[in-house]
Amino acid sequence: MYVSTDGTNWGTAVATGAFANDASQKDVRFTAKTGQYLRLRAVSEVAGNPWMSAAEIYALN
Repeated sequence: MYVSTDGTNWGTAVATGAFANDASQKDVRFTAKTGQYLRLRAVSEVAGNPWMSAAEIYALN
């Protein structure tokens, strides 16, 4: 997960990890950082496909 103030400069990830392969809600927690944009970067997919999807992403503080 990355946070950016301008949507161009992303810097280093604020959180990294892997999600369990199930339908449960996933939470990503990280130290607060000022920004306007969030980037969820997927580097692999459960079946090895070249895509991923995510729905209903909420950003809370």
